[in-house]
Amino acid sequence: MTEHEQLSKERARVRAGYRKRLGRSALQASDGLESAVFENSVDLSPPSVRDRIDSVGAELHRIVKDRLGDSPDLHVQADDILTKGDTALRMLGNDDDGLHENPEFMNALEAIVQTDGSRPSFLIKDGVPDTTSSPVGDWAATLSDNATLLGKAIECVGRVDMGGVLVGTGFLVQESLILTNRHVLQAVANRDMNQVWQFKPDTLIDFGREFQARDSVNPRKLRRVVFSGPKPIDAFSIDHKKLDLVLIELEPLAAGSAHPGVLSVDLSQNWATTDVPVFTVGYPGKPFPGLYTPSVLDLLFEATFGFKRLAPGLIMDPHATLEPWTLVHDATTLAGNSGSLIVAVTSETRAAGIHYGGRRGELAENWGHVLGRVLDGPGDVLDTRDPAPSKSLRQCFTEFGVSLVG
Repeated sequence: MTEHEQLSKERARVRAGYRKRLGRSALQASDGLESAVFENSVDLSPPSVRDRIDSVGAELHRIVKDRLGDSPDLHVQADDILTKGDTALRMLGNDDDGLHENPEFMNALEAIVQTDGSRPSFLIKDGVPDTTSSPVGDWAATLSDNATLLGKAIECVGRVDMGGVLVGTGFLVQESLILTNRHVLQAVANRDMNQVWQFKPDTLIDFGREFQARDSVNPRKLRRVVFSGPKPIDAFSIDHKKLDLVLIELEPLAAGSAHPGVLSVDLSQNWATTDVPVFTVGYPGKPFPGLYTPSVLDLLFEATFGFKRLAPGLIMDPHATLEPWTLVHDATTLAGNSGSLIVAVTSETRAAGIHYGGRRGELAENWGHVLGRVLDGPGDVLDTRDPAPSKSLRQCFTEFGVSLVG
């Protein structure tokens, strides 16, 4: 196959992926089980595109008016999304290769997917997804049917802060244990001469931080690192061969605090197959300066960066071969979500994956570790004075009484 043929094939695959996402998804019960049913073809005729843009426009302007202060500048940014999105959808409907030549149109197409209900991102309010904060599309029934389990998962997810500044997300797998990314740890701690991690002042995790709702819930200081992926992580250059995960023990709950819920850890190694529906829960943050240019959608939602969100999506096929421990999903993560919880729909109280990064543009996809596939490798040396071999993540979970299921 020539290079041109390979490029054409990949572009056709990308367009097919967007058609699938724009077809939306719905979960329907079948024989007592949940199965995913997809609209494999989407109507992209001019009248349907116009209807979709009108619907997205009404929702975007409603959100700006009701949730974002009715800022004139944000209404202008919403119109920019709609204008470019209209062009991008028509190009997609015509299989126009020009769609791939202009990053603005690809970004606009992604913005439409994220704002028409295909892949929404809901702010959390008082512990539950606020379905008025993002177009809900066909996810309403799924959210309603799984509300109790989702609420239990959401309460286990907290924001890792340093001096009041968002660094990442972590989630409870035992009363005083959180999982997060190693690159999040590297931002909030340094290693001493014995390779022991020492947390910087004012570093904590807070299980609130909701937009225009609960500010602080059960804040906890970070106590010590129990397990760490063995190699340093470059947060600006993804290396899928490195385990971007740490297990951190927290300081005890403050006297009188309500006992938090905790997540079980899913032992399944093969759950993350194509089209499995998932939820991510975390704290999308503002892009690092210089990392990439904020999209129009980033600018529109800038006021809500750093607040707890839930985003549904599907496991997708990767654009390239990745490590066996890596899953790929298309839930909307906006500008970040490092350390976010990933759960399979209908199994929301089981931590099945941890988000560690993503890519924008034509080959957009998000990455996470399948927890069942990272349990038995050795961790990093956490204290050079300790002659004992490094424990695996599974050994650490067992030592602390983490519930392992599946």
